[in-house]
Amino acid sequence: MNFFRKHKKVWTVIIFISTVALIVTSLAPVLFLP
Repeated sequence: MNFFRKHKKVWTVIIFISTVALIVTSLAPVLFLP
């Protein structure tokens, strides 16, 4: 438990970045179409 509590911010950042990357990759074809 102490390990996860210590690295909670790291996990939050990882989840945030992966969520943003997922949204960007799903929206990229729509945004970059001419």
